[in-house]
Amino acid sequence: KLASQVTDAKQLLVNVAPSEYDSFVDGDPLPPDHGTLAKILYRLPRFLPSEIKRLARTDVDWNELQANPGEHRVEVVRLEGMVQSVEVFEMPREMAELFEFDKQYLVTMLLPESPGPVIVHALKVPDAWLAAAGELNQHAVAEALFLQVGRDGEGPAFHFAANRIAWLPEQASDAMKIGPTEVLLAEHGVDVGLMETVRERNRKPLDGADYESFYQMLAAARSIATGASDVAAQPMPLVQVLEHPQQFQGQWMSVHGRARRITKIVVESADIRERFKIDHYWQIDSLAPVGKTVIQFKTPKPGEEAPTYADAFPMTLCVLELPPELEAARLKAEQSGPDATLNEPIQFEGFFYKLWVYRSRYTTQFDERLMQPSPMFVAFSPAIASPAESNPWIGLAAGGGFLIVLSIVWIAVWRMGRRDDAMEKRMTERRQPNDGGSLNDLDLDVKSGPDFSHLDK
Repeated sequence: KLASQVTDAKQLLVNVAPSEYDSFVDGDPLPPDHGTLAKILYRLPRFLPSEIKRLARTDVDWNELQANPGEHRVEVVRLEGMVQSVEVFEMPREMAELFEFDKQYLVTMLLPESPGPVIVHALKVPDAWLAAAGELNQHAVAEALFLQVGRDGEGPAFHFAANRIAWLPEQASDAMKIGPTEVLLAEHGVDVGLMETVRERNRKPLDGADYESFYQMLAAARSIATGASDVAAQPMPLVQVLEHPQQFQGQWMSVHGRARRITKIVVESADIRERFKIDHYWQIDSLAPVGKTVIQFKTPKPGEEAPTYADAFPMTLCVLELPPELEAARLKAEQSGPDATLNEPIQFEGFFYKLWVYRSRYTTQFDERLMQPSPMFVAFSPAIASPAESNPWIGLAAGGGFLIVLSIVWIAVWRMGRRDDAMEKRMTERRQPNDGGSLNDLDLDVKSGPDFSHLDK
């Protein structure tokens, strides 16, 4: 059904017969291996998040829910409260094979307005919750389907089903590995649990695993730039970001560079347009100054030539708006022909998203499987840098700096290139052309840019 035609979750649960909802018996315990529950959990990942968000009720009368649960079966409710604990349930082998998930997480939440604990049967929770000892007491949000009223000692317990629970921590915690970066992200609507996956995906191309976190962070950058909050940005330490990207992901940074090409990426996903109010963004292919440093990759075999960067290093910036000066420069370059490039000094404050990789003519001169790593940032809008602010570019002569050999980057990317050749080819074939090229000037011949249109089909 079209999203506009869906009025309740039962219309989306096409694998559940109406009579099967009667298997939820209010007042009884709800076992995790309940057959209808498993059917619902199997179906939930196939719901569009925008559908769930649109159907979710925020004005729940908990006394009514307790008194007449049958009238509210599988209604979507927005749950916001404090997660107390997580119990892992291993699905029986036959059910795991049938419903395509082998674990279920029973998440106990306390909501201020609920007369009893809320038990969310979820498919995904943050790994940090599973590793923590003792009571979690973590702020979280979920759009979940109401199942039944069970029992918790002498009082009621409300059971729900959800695909995942969003983690929005409100304060730093050493035990939970939550610092100011994670608190800032959560404050602006980013599910911090998604960052666990992003940190595992450095030195890889973009694909569906990056989809949700990318747009959440892009929307968060807009929230910071257009809101009243005053967030202190840290200067971007390029070498450290290249060597240890996971230590900096999600940080709000101040960055200088030169814009070389700008591509408009149209967001085809109705789900993203509805939830984040984003119908396009701009990919700015840029160069970051390396200062008095020469960056060189260590080769797998001693004595081989390696990619070397003496003046600047490629970086990628994704923004929602262009300042008038940059838009004018983009149009001028566009009118000059497909090979025309920019050379505009820019500065911006934004989130460091990940160290991604793409196919490059420069790196493939050394090994056809070697891909170009590039720090990716998301921001609301860049600014044209003044001459004084673009001083990092003065005096950057090749060979005049301190040589830094990045062994981690070369080896990790080279090995990844061998594993992911087939996937990269599939992604390339599925990509649709956008309004312009993508990172394919300056000998950076990209075949997979930060464009998720191939995932929207």
